[in-house]
Amino acid sequence: MKIKIGNKNKIKDSIIGEQNNIGTEIRKEGGFFQRHPVITALLTSFIIGFLLLFSFWKDVINFIENIFR
Repeated sequence: MKIKIGNKNKIKDSIIGEQNNIGTEIRKEGGFFQRHPVITALLTSFIIGFLLLFSFWKDVINFIENIFR
């Protein structure tokens, strides 16, 4: 099967489609947060849960409730 493109144009060092080298190439695209979304979500939820344990949130809630009274 022959493919004719243009007037004897030659294509060198081109990639048609996406080449996947599974197991031979480690993805280095993106940062830590894009490569490990589950770990990021767990760390974020633990940090926010820890912050919500402090007692000063009662004062914040009372302040917000007093604004709307």
